[in-house]
Amino acid sequence: QKTLDKMVEISGIPTSKDEDCAKIAEEIAAKLNVAIRVEKAVRIPIKNNQYSKILVWLSHKEMKSNLVTKCKRNRDLFAKQINSNWSSTVRIFINEHITKVRRHLLFKTKEAAREKLYKYVWINEGDILVRKDDQSKVFRIRELGDIAMKIH
Repeated sequence: QKTLDKMVEISGIPTSKDEDCAKIAEEIAAKLNVAIRVEKAVRIPIKNNQYSKILVWLSHKEMKSNLVTKCKRNRDLFAKQINSNWSSTVRIFINEHITKVRRHLLFKTKEAAREKLYKYVWINEGDILVRKDDQSKVFRIRELGDIAMKIH
């Protein structure tokens, strides 16, 4: 997970011919008023999906944190705001890039949290965190066994 410290996933951007993924990431960051320096950006190919994710490597961990935080706070960021030819109904999301193992753990955590009526499940710096409600304590989920122990 530590090797992914400076990586984000951007979803909600339609695939277009000859696209420049780094430029798209920079335009989104500018719209959010976040300064970034992109080292590399690529589209993750997915069959039959015109909205496959863009994977972005940033030069600093703080840039990743700022970009993810700003996007989460700005719930009104749509693809059309970046390119007028894109849909106005597709929202842009920026998330931390996590391993397949961590993604599976997040899925299982969300599943259990939904079942037990937990209000919050989120990722912060690669850690999966849960909270029952606004007054309860935050718990870190590190492995599948933690789910049964901490979400009840």
